[in-house]
Amino acid sequence: MSRIFIRLSFAILLSACFGTTVRAVTIVDAASCSSSDVQTAINNAASGDVVVVPSGSCTWSSQVTISGKALTLAGQTVCTGSPPTSCTDNTNIALNLSTEALSIPSTSATDFVRVTGFTFTIGANDDSHGQIYFDGTFQTVGFRYDHNHQIVNTGNVGTIAMVILDVFGVIDHNVFDIQDTDTSDHDVDVYGDWASGGFVSWQQPSSLGTNQAVYMESNTFNNANQNEECTDGYAGARTVFRNNQVNNIFIGEHGTDTGSYRSTFSLEVYNNIFTNNSSTNFGMFQSRGGVVMIWGNTQNGSAVWGPVTLQYFRLASFDHGGIANWGYVDGTQWLLESTTDTNQTQGRTNSTDGPNWTANTAYVDLAPIIPTSNNSGGYNYTAQGACVSGGSAPSFNQTMGGDTTDGTCTWYNEGGGPAGSAGAWCAINRDFPATSNAVCAALTAGDTATTFFDGSGAAGYPARDQPGMTHNQVLAADYEWINTPDEGFQNQSGSLLAANRDYYQYTTSFTGATGVGSGLLSARPATCVPQVAYWATDQNTLYKCATAGWTAYYTPFTFPDPLTIPAAASSLNATAF
Repeated sequence: MSRIFIRLSFAILLSACFGTTVRAVTIVDAASCSSSDVQTAINNAASGDVVVVPSGSCTWSSQVTISGKALTLAGQTVCTGSPPTSCTDNTNIALNLSTEALSIPSTSATDFVRVTGFTFTIGANDDSHGQIYFDGTFQTVGFRYDHNHQIVNTGNVGTIAMVILDVFGVIDHNVFDIQDTDTSDHDVDVYGDWASGGFVSWQQPSSLGTNQAVYMESNTFNNANQNEECTDGYAGARTVFRNNQVNNIFIGEHGTDTGSYRSTFSLEVYNNIFTNNSSTNFGMFQSRGGVVMIWGNTQNGSAVWGPVTLQYFRLASFDHGGIANWGYVDGTQWLLESTTDTNQTQGRTNSTDGPNWTANTAYVDLAPIIPTSNNSGGYNYTAQGACVSGGSAPSFNQTMGGDTTDGTCTWYNEGGGPAGSAGAWCAINRDFPATSNAVCAALTAGDTATTFFDGSGAAGYPARDQPGMTHNQVLAADYEWINTPDEGFQNQSGSLLAANRDYYQYTTSFTGATGVGSGLLSARPATCVPQVAYWATDQNTLYKCATAGWTAYYTPFTFPDPLTIPAAASSLNATAF
């Protein structure tokens, strides 16, 4: 049985998640490091308590869950340095369940959870939520994961060690080791909002330079000659990757392309050291959508470094295995190409008129229909696979993205109205799908449902969520500056993207006409072309040129993250008591 002690003689300064009030800490000691003993201690603890797990080696045979309370879960592993150079593995936990082994599904500002002082070795299981799983209230800061040693040691393909959904927080002072040679393992995957597939995140304004992101800072990432990124982002993720040591690997993100979720919304990558001594040459980062700010990074090692790549898989010319689940860009609408994944695909407009649904009828895979019954929303649908329909019509009046079945056929909701109608998206609030002008006017007076998935420019420019795009499909551009060596961007998306429009690169001979400059604020050119940028080294601020001249655009968030301060709160294992 776990033991509960209230040590009134010892007070600590609690971390920022609990405020800055000095108070006595209630410590709940787990009897051992086994999953059952740890879960018992968690169940016995009250909100605000610290659950201390002793040294030892255990395999968790059942899921450990923290839900509905603010807790610190503290083991005895010690990682030293900033970023840490090594860890003393005192609390060793092997994770290999068919579901999440450590599940923390309900974090928030009030139910803040901290996990510190563990060595987690991830087995061969490949769970979609990862073996370590944080979820919580969208747009709140709800967790800290620090001073842990996380090891992926498996021959399984595509192991995801840790997944963050919906909630913001900080991941700091950990050592992440991928020790196998699989080319698709990830240490950390970040999803902006899982339930909507990123729609809700894209419907919120930019949060660059604020705490509204998942922060990965002061960590060490070690990998064994990998060809896949150590971190990934998807579904409107907002991530900051800073002051990390990254060895033999790069970082990346997903786009609105090969899966059923929308791309990363924003990613800030700065002040990291990337060292590549592997046999593979790669760049430090690849972007497939959203806004990227990448600056102040150092790349070294024996392997050749490449530029930051900008990709967009919905181009027919890209031919990423012939699959683009959101369809190819065509200039106005969504072109049907493939629905090979079984997840819902939201907000797409079918470019082909279809008949009404009929009973007991054979349909081919991807057959379009526009039901005139049970469909007051006016949505389009397509068949998932060849099938013969049932005897009676289901309710086709689903919410955007909702799918339905008639008992035999499964129908994808593609949104919108019949091809050639007013559209399926608001003209001003372009991240909001709509079936009527009233939906859009309720957001902004005069807004109408008159646009489609992509832009109306040549070849569909701007394409939905493409690199450099931000909230409501407004061009914000990607920026890179003072990286060493400075390789700049490599555009792998042909004529869709253009330098000094969609992305801006650092130049040492900055005049205010193109690219990104750097120096003292007093040295900034007096005149400038809109969208070019200048990093004022004495202000720690990026200025962007607007129509009326220079304006402050981006200042990085406080480093170190306030959640990691004060130092007294950074070692809540048994040695701190």
